[in-house]
Amino acid sequence: ALEPRLKLALVHLLEGSPEEVPELLEPVREAYPQNITLLSLLADSARQTSRENEALMLYRELVRLAPANAEFRYRLARSYRAAGDAREYQAKLLETLNLRPNLPTVRLEYAQTLFASGEDTQVKQQLALLSEQGIANAEMKTLQGQLEQRSGNIDAAAEYFNAAFTEKPNNINLLRLSAAIWQTGDTARAITLLE
Repeated sequence: ALEPRLKLALVHLLEGSPEEVPELLEPVREAYPQNITLLSLLADSARQTSRENEALMLYRELVRLAPANAEFRYRLARSYRAAGDAREYQAKLLETLNLRPNLPTVRLEYAQTLFASGEDTQVKQQLALLSEQGIANAEMKTLQGQLEQRSGNIDAAAEYFNAAFTEKPNNINLLRLSAAIWQTGDTARAITLLE
């Protein structure tokens, strides 16, 4: 019977034993080749156990079976990222946004991929859409700071990095802030921040 296996597989995923899922579901996979729940559980198990090629194949199949499902498309995007395929990662993020435009996490990830490929104008457009949604978090401020830094607006970059560090005081935000302050010429303050 399929249903008890699906329930038990879900418990394994939720309780941190994703390696148990294939043993439960592979024996019945052939009988249910298009069961979305079964494939989703197998894909999540593959992703959580770093079997990236298998996860990629399963998420592709899920997107084929449920093309309007934004979550499957997003998981496919993340699988492409894990596989190191930046172009497909970016493309699948955009496809996800075309299905569901109001996903701020996906939009921010998409903006970050645009930044990485030097498409600053499009990054600004994505950040504007996030702002219209009322989103203003440390990750956004960091990206805005990086844009300003790349444009040579170091004082503005330092302000964004300071806002990001204030909201999310971690080492990477501190280093970005210190580096920007250093670039403004205030080396003493930059060093003091790191002490």
